[in-house]
Amino acid sequence: MLSPELCFLRHASKLSLPHAAQLGLEFCGAYSLSAGETRSARKRAPITNTAFLKSYVENCTGERGIAEARRALRYVEDGSESPRETMVALLLDLPARLGGCGDPPPKMNYAIPLPKNARKATGRRSLRCDLLWPEEKLAIEYDSDLHHTGSERIASDATRRTVLTHLGFEVVTVANRHMHNTAEFEVVARRVAHRLDRRFRPDRSWRANHIELRRQLLDPP
Repeated sequence: MLSPELCFLRHASKLSLPHAAQLGLEFCGAYSLSAGETRSARKRAPITNTAFLKSYVENCTGERGIAEARRALRYVEDGSESPRETMVALLLDLPARLGGCGDPPPKMNYAIPLPKNARKATGRRSLRCDLLWPEEKLAIEYDSDLHHTGSERIASDATRRTVLTHLGFEVVTVANRHMHNTAEFEVVARRVAHRLDRRFRPDRSWRANHIELRRQLLDPP
């Protein structure tokens, strides 16, 4: 049986950069995709992590796929909990020439410690954000149509947002529609770039590449 690290290396030589990075995020994340046409996701513990992947690739001198694996690993982080979180991260941090936004990779489901008064409001010692740039205090929350409904969940999300805002974080919400609409995703991308103090100037070429990148990510390997 192949180790996750060897499996990643071998696949990296055959996959496009977006698909190789997508696979790496899945291996280092808390979900897996089933085989077949439906490609449904199920929760599971990570089967490896970025440190193991990077170490393995660096120690496999002469093996096929090393260059491709190294490139893909620039965009792989630990902690993704769903295919859509992975997709949002890659749409933001892959290079602009591929239709991404060229942003630095975010932390995935990163825990923010809470002060005592915020713990009382949330009943938690920390809050996790789907995507986070801690130094810039920017968080992205993926608003799943499935998991963010119901009055109790809506109230909980509102409390989380209020606490994060009080702590100085800007929270940007990405919904399912952003994954299918270039113009709507562009609004998110511009806000993220502004907060990260980066230039983002999409043109017709970028939009065409973005649509192709989105198509690839919606059809994982």
